[in-house]
Amino acid sequence: MYPLAWHRANVQLDHHLHQVVDHVLLRGQANLTDLFIAPATHSGDDLVVEVWKNGNDSGHPDWTNSPNLIIPRTLGGVTEATVAGQTWRVYRESSPQLDVLAAQRTRVINVEVERTGFDSLLPTLVLLPLMWLITGYCVRRALKPLDTIGAQVGSSELKEPLSIDDSEVPIELVPFVSSINTLLERLARYVEVERTFVAEAAHELRTPIFVLQVLAHNLRNAKSDSEARERHEELDRGIKRIVLLVRQLLGLAKAEGMGGQSAFCLVDLLQLVRTAIADSQQVMLLRGVDIGLYALPELAYVYGNEGELHAVLKNLIENAIHYSPHGACIDIRIVIDGPEIVVEVQDNGPGIPEDMLDKVFERFFRIRNNDVEGSGLGLAIVQTIVAKHGGMVRLQNLPRPEHGIVAQVRLPLAQAPVSGELQQVQ
Repeated sequence: MYPLAWHRANVQLDHHLHQVVDHVLLRGQANLTDLFIAPATHSGDDLVVEVWKNGNDSGHPDWTNSPNLIIPRTLGGVTEATVAGQTWRVYRESSPQLDVLAAQRTRVINVEVERTGFDSLLPTLVLLPLMWLITGYCVRRALKPLDTIGAQVGSSELKEPLSIDDSEVPIELVPFVSSINTLLERLARYVEVERTFVAEAAHELRTPIFVLQVLAHNLRNAKSDSEARERHEELDRGIKRIVLLVRQLLGLAKAEGMGGQSAFCLVDLLQLVRTAIADSQQVMLLRGVDIGLYALPELAYVYGNEGELHAVLKNLIENAIHYSPHGACIDIRIVIDGPEIVVEVQDNGPGIPEDMLDKVFERFFRIRNNDVEGSGLGLAIVQTIVAKHGGMVRLQNLPRPEHGIVAQVRLPLAQAPVSGELQQVQ
């Protein structure tokens, strides 16, 4: 503001000096005695005018309104000169007969700047507090619905789903309230999943832990070394079962999103199937099972989490191994079906009753009269992960007289990368 006022004062002063010189040149061409300019009194803001006839080299002007103060002749245009310890702003202009200069103390500029600055600042000082009051009132009034929403959310509990009523909310805040409702809905689902998970985990762990306590008691009361070894083996099997149960519970929790959202990337499903088979090699050798891969496409890429998809494939392969008789053959097929990639794992097991094909995907569900050890969580994990990847999984009994189950997983097919991207993915 101050530089602007200084510039404006300079412009006004220069314009005033220019008008004075033009007036003198116009009137002085006829007769210098016709000039009337107030005598200078040296009060601090006087205007000094000097008229020099061409050829006058005496050092004194032919006419001046301030005989006691001589302003030295300067270059043409606007300049500054120091006389008697004070700075003057000088404007000089010449004609064929006359050389005229007008000067005024620069102190006038400071006075003008102070006056202009005060005139500009006074309205601002008056209006600024008023603007603060008006702005504060408008902001508080506009944000009042947010206070109501905050109080409503803060006083609620997550026992029941919470939804914020947006009927009385300003239209500008409706998208914000809608996003908050979506977030609360998602949070309520996560809380419900966690609550169910904790309850079911506690229920399912109660029996194995009790069995471990009984086995430990029996081991302490063993009467011979052979009996102690037998009890120790039972205890070891019980510990392995509970470790498997805990591992699957954690896997289910992660698949349901309680462990955070996983990062998706481009996954080579063919390579992932081969890796899952290799990781199940030890179980295959123990059961004497042979696995064959058929109908493999050249490229089969999906978009997802590699670790989770590996868990799906390994779970289905090991299920087929455990439920097939010793020395059986398990077939794995990978085919492209339109926009989907289909993975089928076929075993030679006893199959599943038709009325239980959907129930086996429920948590902790196990078919009775089944000698295969398990927790009933494997297929629940598989279904959760596949659904998370936008796919579907189903089980189907083989037609008679054959025996076995076909586990089919369908996933959205991703566009295969070009050669440069392929090297990066690999």
